[in-house]
Amino acid sequence: FNHVKRGDCMNWPGRNPDAAHIVDCKDSHRFEVAQSVDIRTFPGSEYGPGAPPPTVDRIKQIRQEQCTPSVRGYLGPKYDPNGKYTIGLLWSGEKAWKQSGERRMLCGLQLLGPGDSQLESAGKVSDVDQSKVWAAGTCLGIDAATNQPTDVPVD
Repeated sequence: FNHVKRGDCMNWPGRNPDAAHIVDCKDSHRFEVAQSVDIRTFPGSEYGPGAPPPTVDRIKQIRQEQCTPSVRGYLGPKYDPNGKYTIGLLWSGEKAWKQSGERRMLCGLQLLGPGDSQLESAGKVSDVDQSKVWAAGTCLGIDAATNQPTDVPVD
């Protein structure tokens, strides 16, 4: 997380983003970084030494507050907010938060799959088709509450 910069792409094995590493964006990856955010610089003691890790709801709030403007600044008019890429946030997790005091979070773009897992894609988001057009044979989920498509591939 300390060496990642805007425009880097990251990948990791399976559902283990703790093992994320930088890869070439032309290769398969699960996350494209729009901005690295060091929340130690935020005012207040919420993220100071000894502070508890943020809750899931707080992480969602940080993603909305920090990552949406970061992605819009990163891609400008080349970002399709209604496309298949979603704005995401990666953080080093509770262990790194508590043991090493890591407070850096990464805002970026990801392609979500079943269970909000990150699917692999290739190429920079600004250079690929972002429209919600899927390859023949791709199955999309249906939200049981609304009976509407989720626009997320499922098994």
